[in-house]
Amino acid sequence: MLEITRAQDRYSPDLHIPAAFFLEDMPQLDEISLRAFLLILAQAQPGTSQLDEQALAQQLQVPPDRLLDSLKLLAARGLLSWTSQGLELADLQDHYRQRAVPQAARADSDHNLAAQQRADLADLVGQINHTFYQGVMPLSFYNSIEKWFLDYGFAPDLIYALFNEIKQYSKLQANSYAEQVAAAWREEGLRTFSDLNARHEARQGLKHYAAILERKLRLTSRLTTYQLEYLKRWLYEWDLPFDLIDEAFRRAASKQAQPNFNYVEAILKNWSEAGLRSLAEVDQYEANYQAQRQTQQEAKRRPARSGSQAMGNFDQRQYQEEEITSLYRSLDFLKSDPGAKAAEAETDASSAYRSLDFLQSDPAAEPAVASPDAGSVN
Repeated sequence: MLEITRAQDRYSPDLHIPAAFFLEDMPQLDEISLRAFLLILAQAQPGTSQLDEQALAQQLQVPPDRLLDSLKLLAARGLLSWTSQGLELADLQDHYRQRAVPQAARADSDHNLAAQQRADLADLVGQINHTFYQGVMPLSFYNSIEKWFLDYGFAPDLIYALFNEIKQYSKLQANSYAEQVAAAWREEGLRTFSDLNARHEARQGLKHYAAILERKLRLTSRLTTYQLEYLKRWLYEWDLPFDLIDEAFRRAASKQAQPNFNYVEAILKNWSEAGLRSLAEVDQYEANYQAQRQTQQEAKRRPARSGSQAMGNFDQRQYQEEEITSLYRSLDFLKSDPGAKAAEAETDASSAYRSLDFLQSDPAAEPAVASPDAGSVN
């Protein structure tokens, strides 16, 4: 036998199960645990009474060990607690009232919040409860509001806007839907109502520009989600004006029957990386490109100079008449010197003759130097 203690319900002696139980805890309990709790609640009287575990297990048609597991689950949910004498049922009214109070307002030790933050949160909860729920807001929303305010960093005006959002879709009682919306907004980086308004304007702009493209491309259906992602990237990530996007599609249409979004993106990426933000800048950019390309092509077509043309591609030495006369004298000396070595004289004479002949044919040119393998003069 277990001793079970139940406190007197101070708020409503006839109402033993608050509505919050059906919203908060019942969905989390398995069938055996739920039936066990209801049977215990029905048998227990205010004050202290006895609970026959074996009889309760038989009523539930489960082994005693399975009943024990259910009692542990109920204790984990805070619906009852273990004492040295046995079990103690929670005062359900107090239990759910404590849950309903935002945790930031329970104690300063729970959250290190400034007084103004606590006041803002309390005011926000009151406004939402009064405006959207006439004072009977589902308890699960209290914790959600606190989370959005503290953990997500949502400003009060954004949280208020969130409730307007779920009201439009008749989801004021669906906490799970509100959590999905809040998670999506957090992922998008929304923190204030201004952020939300900017997102709304961007989406309206996206729809407007999408409609223009659909009309100009003569599409029989709306742009797909993937095509809208392209347009969104060009407008809001690359910050390109729609005039450039329109021009890119015009150019793509001149080459393709149905402009390809990847092709258009390649054009716009080039313009974006070049820092172009107007049609005039695009025209100037392309004019510069064409001029540079033409210069490069002309350089390729110009033939390279070779042979005697290449030899003249430098400042040439100017010879005086005295230098030519000196060459003649050197030649006469070599021919008349009997002591000079024959081979050396012949080589020098050959070099001198060549220099002389070259100078006579081109007096302005540098004399050629005889190569080591040059032949002898006959």
